[in-house]
Amino acid sequence: MGNFHVLRRQLRFNIKRILYLLVLFLLPMPVMAIPAWVSSPPSDTAETVFGIGVGDTFNSAKTSALADLAGKINTKVKESVESQMVQTAMDVDSYFKVSSQLQVDPTNLSHFQVLKSSEEGTAFWVLVQLDKKAMAIELSRRWDRLNTSNRNAMDELERQSDIERLIQAHVLLDQVKRLQLLLAQLGYADQSAETRTHFDRYQSYINKINEIRANGRVVLVSMPDDTPITNLFAGILSARGLHVLRVGENQAQPDSLIQLFIEHTESQDDRNAYVSIITLTVVTMGKNQQLGSNTYTVSARSYDGFDDALKKSLHALKFKMNNRNLSEILNINIAS
Repeated sequence: MGNFHVLRRQLRFNIKRILYLLVLFLLPMPVMAIPAWVSSPPSDTAETVFGIGVGDTFNSAKTSALADLAGKINTKVKESVESQMVQTAMDVDSYFKVSSQLQVDPTNLSHFQVLKSSEEGTAFWVLVQLDKKAMAIELSRRWDRLNTSNRNAMDELERQSDIERLIQAHVLLDQVKRLQLLLAQLGYADQSAETRTHFDRYQSYINKINEIRANGRVVLVSMPDDTPITNLFAGILSARGLHVLRVGENQAQPDSLIQLFIEHTESQDDRNAYVSIITLTVVTMGKNQQLGSNTYTVSARSYDGFDDALKKSLHALKFKMNNRNLSEILNINIAS
């Protein structure tokens, strides 16, 4: 009998809850007020572009508006770069291909101002305006500075050895990518700007980088030759875009030479573990001058034999070079 009364009380309580929820559901919900300039935003023009954002604070709303602004720019910039690449039929291989996914970071935008802001309930709304003419002037100045730096670096390549040119090409490619971004943004900010000369200069840098890669010759000499260590090191260089020749693959006198001096010892320790120790000395020569040298020493232990110990020591050697670029691996000073 007691259980029956408990069930009745629970049933009445649940019915009340259901009725309460139905009343809440049927009541009209408050509608968030939206400023008129959000409902009917101003149209972008050749001189200005607008962005609208909302947030729980003024700063978060402004950040949202700048993100809206950057999104519009990124769409046009991407279209501009893809159009340029199609028109010139760029021939850039997979390693050196310049990405068309160019993004303008909202936090790096300048030459904008907050036109309007409004607090509606718990929400802030912000309208920002970007001055495309001022943006174009700044981009043009940045292009001139970076282009001068790249032109001087390209001229310096003519006096360098093949190995230096090949490594420097990797460094210069990052700067060339920045030129591409500046060029695309400049074309967006000022559609009347004469960008053809700029684009021809940019394309000449890409062509020069490809020419260096096609004509550069670097020979790898290993003592002893054709060891697993030699093959591993050649693979490490290749993964970073430097494809070396072996002795006999190139009949002409090499301009640049990488010499490997390998010491590999195997032993058993007092616990009967198999030990593999590798000492690799790398000497880089260019135009009959030593450009750099580096020495790597690794060791590994295994209870499964010398082959397994060697495998582990090779892995340790590769791991030691994992986060290093070409100039760091070879210990060559390349100015950026």
